[in-house]
Amino acid sequence: MRTREIPPDRWPYFLGDFTQLHQGEHVSVETIGQGSPTKDRGGPVESHLCDLPLVGVVADPKAPGGGWIDVIAGDSPATQSTHSIPRPSRVVIAEEASGQAVALQIDSADGSITMVRSEPPLEGMPAGFTVL
Repeated sequence: MRTREIPPDRWPYFLGDFTQLHQGEHVSVETIGQGSPTKDRGGPVESHLCDLPLVGVVADPKAPGGGWIDVIAGDSPATQSTHSIPRPSRVVIAEEASGQAVALQIDSADGSITMVRSEPPLEGMPAGFTVL
């Protein structure tokens, strides 16, 4: 596996492409909070969306207040949920050698890390990629 960092000016385009490729796949969204002493592994994790079909991932990195990225998932418009990531500072994708995406890592300016990954959780993430 390999990781690839996406430049901030490419986030809206990249996430639009990511959405088209992965819409409907089941994902989970988890965040490890700011200031956790074990942020690199095994720290306290907050689950936001669990095993729901991906509707989309959208970004406005230039919005007032530092921008945002939203992850939207759910079975129908009536049951969709959105997890918002304020002030994103970095987007990294983990890919298999074939180029197939397995997870997104979104870092925030407050030090929190949000992981968007396929279900079931994947083992063996590449070096330097935070596993929650």
